[in-house]
Amino acid sequence: MRERKAPSGSGLFLIELLFGLLIFALTAAVCLQIFVGSHRISNESNRLNHAVVMAQNGAECFKASGGDLRDTAMLIKGHLYSDDVVFKYFDSEWNSVFTISFDEAGKATNAAYVLEIRRLPEQNGHMVIAGEAVVSDVAGHVIFSIPVAALNREAL
Repeated sequence: MRERKAPSGSGLFLIELLFGLLIFALTAAVCLQIFVGSHRISNESNRLNHAVVMAQNGAECFKASGGDLRDTAMLIKGHLYSDDVVFKYFDSEWNSVFTISFDEAGKATNAAYVLEIRRLPEQNGHMVIAGEAVVSDVAGHVIFSIPVAALNREAL
């Protein structure tokens, strides 16, 4: 006759170990999704904070220059493209870009963000010149916009 061996507890131990690894893998996947989401939110918050600061700087320069876009362009070291618009370009790290190159579609290729300061249409005889400071990405999606008003020095 053959001898019977007593069952060892190793089979049950392996199943318990597999369940433990499965639970660990699931919680690790959930934590990884949370970390990726928080990183995305942090990047978006950082981008919005920079956009707010750049728009506020542009608005303050517009007010300091009395609504004169030539003076505003000199103060922010931007480019005056028409009598009603000043542009300043930034790379993806929010450093100023002074030499701009454009693709066939007219989009800046070496810049990621643009600050645009516009003078709104004037209403004759008013003491205030209205404008707007807009920060957007080069695709044209507005990140932040702030209205601005300056005293009309010529009307004083």
